Order: sequence, then C-alpha cells, then structure tokens
Amino acid sequence: MIDKYTASFLRLITPCHSTVKSVEELRDCVGSETGIRISTYSYYGKGESQGYSYSWDADSTDSDDEGLTIKPTLIEGPGRWKLLHGETLHADMYGVVENDILTAYSTKFTNLFKASSNFSALLFGKGDIYFNNAMPAQFSSGTHYKGGTVIFTDKTKHAFSTTNKKNFSLTNFSIKCTDEDMDGGMGGGYVYLSHCDNFFLDRCDIGPTPWDGIKLFECHNFSIKNSKGCYNKSTAIQLEGCYDYCLESLDLSSNGRYSYSDEIAPVPVGFSSQVGRGVTAYSSVNSINRHGKFLNINARRNTEFGLRIYCATGIKGSFDIEFNNCTLGDNGAPAGKYGENIFPAKGADILINSGDTNTRQIYISNSTFYRTYEFGNALSIHATDTIASDNSFTLFDDAQHKAGAILFYGGNRLILKDNISQGASTHLVLGSALPNEISLSNERALSCLSFITGFSSGNNTASDCYASHPTEFPATAGSNGINCGNNNWVIKNSFFSGFYYAIAYSSGSSLIVNNITQNSINSGFRNFGNSSTSLVLSGNVFDSANPIDKGFTLWSTNSPNAPGLSSQPLMPSTGFYANGHIVIASNPLRQPKVLGWRRLTSGTTHNPEVDWQEIGLSE
Repeated sequence: MIDKYTASFLRLITPCHSTVKSVEELRDCVGSETGIRISTYSYYGKGESQGYSYSWDADSTDSDDEGLTIKPTLIEGPGRWKLLHGETLHADMYGVVENDILTAYSTKFTNLFKASSNFSALLFGKGDIYFNNAMPAQFSSGTHYKGGTVIFTDKTKHAFSTTNKKNFSLTNFSIKCTDEDMDGGMGGGYVYLSHCDNFFLDRCDIGPTPWDGIKLFECHNFSIKNSKGCYNKSTAIQLEGCYDYCLESLDLSSNGRYSYSDEIAPVPVGFSSQVGRGVTAYSSVNSINRHGKFLNINARRNTEFGLRIYCATGIKGSFDIEFNNCTLGDNGAPAGKYGENIFPAKGADILINSGDTNTRQIYISNSTFYRTYEFGNALSIHATDTIASDNSFTLFDDAQHKAGAILFYGGNRLILKDNISQGASTHLVLGSALPNEISLSNERALSCLSFITGFSSGNNTASDCYASHPTEFPATAGSNGINCGNNNWVIKNSFFSGFYYAIAYSSGSSLIVNNITQNSINSGFRNFGNSSTSLVLSGNVFDSANPIDKGFTLWSTNSPNAPGLSSQPLMPSTGFYANGHIVIASNPLRQPKVLGWRRLTSGTTHNPEVDWQEIGLSE
C-alpha cells in the first residue's frame, strides 16, 4: 500500500492517463490498480529511442533493473512498473542507445545482458555504443544477439566474455577500439568465448583492435561466417583447442596494420617478429584442434601469416583441417626496424606448423596464392599426410623468381596434384627437418628457376609433371628440375625444359621412365653415381650439352642399366650393363669385321666371351 504522504509526491496513473515523456518521469508515477498501462515517449525523453508500454503490478517487489522493472522513486513497499515485451529484448529498453557511453559504474548494461537470458534475441540499434571501462558483456545460452556497433575505449578488458554457454549467436555486430596501439593492450581476444558449444557469429566486423580480435578457447560445434576481421594488431581469430568448427566467407586481412594509414604497426619490445595474422589455430593442453574447415577465406597483407595451424612445444598437433577456395597473398613483413624492434623478413600465406610432425591430415585445395614480396613461401607445411590439390601460385613483381611456391619443411607423406605455379624461385622446396615420401602428379611449374630443391627420404614419385625454366635467361648450376640425390625416386611421363640438369641422380633406387627434356644447359640427365645397379632408365628422350654425358650412353633413350642400344668405339670396359644390351661399334674402320657387342651378363665386369659377345661379319 502507498501511504497518503508518499502518494502526495507521486502522479497517480488512472486508465485516463496513458503517456509520460521518459523512464525518469515514469518513476514519479504509480498505478491506481494492477493492470493499469502507461507508455513512454522514449527512454530519456529526447526521441533517442522508441517508446515502450508498461503495466502496473501492485504486488511486485522486484528490484529496479532500469529496463524490465521500474520502481517508483519514493515507494518502499510493493508496486512496480513492468515493461510489456515480446520474445525479443531491445537494448534501448534499458537505455542503451546510440552514442551511449557505458562505464564500469553503469548497471544498465550488466542488467541488459542479464535479462537477455530470458529472451530468444537481444537486438541492438544501428548507432555506436561506447564501452568506457565497462564490465565485459556476458552472453546467455539460447539468446541471439543482433545488430549494433560497440566501440570500447578500455583496451585492458574484454568487450564480450562468456564461459560455458551454448545455443547462442552474435549477428550484425561491429566491435572496435578507439586505441590501436598494442602497448598496454590485452591479448586473448576482445571477444572471448570459453568452453562454449553450438553457436555462430554471422555478418560481424571485428577490428580495429589493439591485439587479438576473437579468441575461442576449447569451444566446439560453431561457425563464423560472412564476417570481417581486419586491422587487429595481432590475430583476427585465435582458436585454441577447438573442434568441429567452420570458418566461411571471411575477410581476414591487414592485421598488424593501422586502420588509418595501412602502415605496419610496431609491436612491444621483446617480440621476435610481427604478429599480424588472419587465423591461428592450435591445440590446448586438454583439447586437440581438429575437424576444422576454412572455406572461402580472404587473407591478405597480414604482417606475419595469413592462416596458421600452430603447434606449441610439448602440445599435441592438429588433425583433419581443410582449406578450400581461399585467396591469400602477401602475408608477411620485410626486414626492417619497427618501433624499437629490428626484425628479419618473415611471412607465409598458409603455415602448417608441427615441431614433432604430429599435425596430420591437412587438406588444401582450390585456393589462389599470390606474392609480390621477395621473401617467404606461399604455402609452408610441416605435417604428416597432407594433400594440396588444384591450387594456383603466382609470384610476380619483387617475388618473381625469388619467393617459393610450396615449402615442405618436414613431415611424412605429402601429396601434390594438379597444382600450378608461375614465376616461383622453386615450385617445391624440401626443408631440413627430414621430409619423407612425396608424391607429385600433374604438377605444372611455369617459369621457375627450379622445380624441386632439397631432398626427401623414403619413396618419392613425380608423374605427368611439366616444369620450365624462364626462357629470358639461361639456368645456372643449382637450377634443376629434380635432383634425386641419394634418395628413391620414380619419375615418369614428365617434361622438363631449360634447366641446368633436368634430372640428376647420385644413388638410391630410382626408376626414370618416359620423360622428355629439352634446352638443358648442361644435361637432360646427369648421373653422378655412374654404375649404380639401382638405377633404371627406360624410354626417356634426354638432351645434353655436356660432352662427358655424350661420351657415355646415359643421355640416350635407354640407359645401360636396362637392356638397350648404345654406341662406343670399343667394347665397354667400365660401367654397369644389363643382360641383352647391344653396343654398336662407332668406329668400324678400327675393327672392320666387328659390328658391335652383345651383353651376356648383368654387372660391372667386362670379360670377352664371358660378359660380352662380339657381333661380327661372317667370313
């Protein structure tokens, strides 16, 4: 009950009274009976928001939360105004409106998000909302948050932070900070979600921020789609220990740069390189990064990496990660001084990193890579069971003939098929961390200095490949097609043009069949192992500019390691020959009645009538 003294200071609302100017005026009103309704012109009475209707509940003693429940100022007992609403909660019901500045002392924002747990959606307006030392907004399970621009001014706090929630979404949000300098900023994501399940972010714009845009920790069954993450000073999206997720149709570019000048932002003292990245995904101590999809991602001009699968020391690697239909280019930064730091050049468009090779099952397809920087590689891989197919790599301007297309730094079982590169220094670089077993099929490398550099152990294959050295200048030593080294190779049905050595061999078990070389500077095929019994050549058409090679049979269409036909002035005395090989006497004047010699054994001994049978004219 309202005593007569209190009532004298309040406006008694009867069925005839229906409108007040603001919520503040509403606090000066009481209802004459339960069910009496009243409407506000707007929350503050200035037309900054729409008005809402309230109903008087004479028995309610609920706390005033500045939105759903309004308590008249002088009432100590029961009697509250209750906002009439549907399934969607609007931010302006709590006075959160355009150009609103929310501080740590502002309870209406905390109350707004607390109330949202009882609604299917929370809808923000179109105007900017400023967080000034505000407490992080807490999402609720089952609620969908829509619309609005949040500008936070305190870079030491999360803008949104939620743990152990599910079945929610964030849609049509723009989240950015007024201060872009990393000094004093907070790592770990201005949107931070931990142990959340079954949620999505759609049509959101995260950035600029002074550190990471979004950090998801051990979350699963989520998607981020149709969104942007640009001009965050570190990583746009950081995933730690997440699984069963999809990132699709995202622009994650220019992270590590200032939004107002596009210049590279300096990082605090103590860093060893730039840290601008589109995505970094990795396992946590308790949860493996797995079953992730990156589809239709645009990641360009980030200052370190475009998309990165990372493996920290002592942490398990990732597995079953797919990249498809992505566009990546010029991720990295040149050597130079950035603030107080001096950094070497560094960068890659996609980096798959696994220090102990336990990152596995990585699939990269239908993606476009380009580079204009003269350093780095477009695709860098250290993993097991990786397949890269139907990708294109274009290196031009400063990157032409200087940067590489693909680096297989280490790991096991790399499959490359149907990829094409143009202008690379090397189509495939084999690194120093013991890469093992590579398979190339239908690879195309146009205008590259080398097709493959480095060595891979295990059994390696290259079939139906095409590689050409640039025609505008001749190849020099080291610019080769494939150098087998001491490793096992099967090379077949491939074409190499313009290299110093198209194919080079030292030792190991190798089968080299039906290949064609042309315009070789030194040799189409160069055998540094000479008499190795584990080399078989058959059906190749090798060209050679090296007189040493021409003096032997190795440059012909069939090698002495397979039964074939060759020519020498005298019966061979060195080298390996297979049983059935025919040597035609190239100087019949020296031995008029000798046409040549037929090999009777396979081996390196050369005894007349034992290893070689003379072919002569009959008397």
